[in-house]
Amino acid sequence: MNRRTLLATAVALIPLAACATKLTISQVAADINLEAQGLAPFVAALAAVPNIPAATVAKAQSLFAVIQADAKAFAASVANPPAGTVQEVQQAVQGLAAIAATIPALAPYALVIQAAVALLPVMLTAVGVPVVGGAPKMSAAQARAVLAAQ
Repeated sequence: MNRRTLLATAVALIPLAACATKLTISQVAADINLEAQGLAPFVAALAAVPNIPAATVAKAQSLFAVIQADAKAFAASVANPPAGTVQEVQQAVQGLAAIAATIPALAPYALVIQAAVALLPVMLTAVGVPVVGGAPKMSAAQARAVLAAQ
């Protein structure tokens, strides 16, 4: 096989690879719900850590409530999902990640936070929101497995 044939074959397969990774809107809804379920133990653990300011706990609970509400709203409107919902989830997850980074007692939940953050670019891309930044530290499948294990 010469280089041209090999290059032509590789170029022909690129669109197929892109289609294989594209999420459906129902999968995005499932992923938002999975993030809500996977982050619940983290938020509960945060509330149980001694000497955490009440304002920090309240902020985390508020961010988590946004994720839960957006999971319900997105699932209820899969036929015509609101575009800003996934962006709200992104902001809430990133807010929880920022809180987690400041509390050493929550280190056991680092993988869960990392998984929630790793799913964000996949969901944003699926709803047509451009993603800026590097590649996530784990694949979407790995992230889903970590979140589902909670």
